[in-house]
Amino acid sequence: MMFSRAMFEELGGYDETLDYEDFDFWLRSSRKYHYAYTPFVLVKKRKVYGSLSDVQFRLRSVHSTTTLRVCEKILS
Repeated sequence: MMFSRAMFEELGGYDETLDYEDFDFWLRSSRKYHYAYTPFVLVKKRKVYGSLSDVQFRLRSVHSTTTLRVCEKILS
């Protein structure tokens, strides 16, 4: 996902109280902005075993709690 700094600041940036703040930002931004799909790979992500994101992914209970908080926030 690519967006301008102005858009990011207008929407209040990431909610850093969440374990993964990008999902919340996507939902908030989709209420005001439109997104387009491209079939082209623009970024590649390297997965490193034992990294923070790898460990958090395997501990899905954290994700469930954050997903619930994001959904409650967006629906309120």
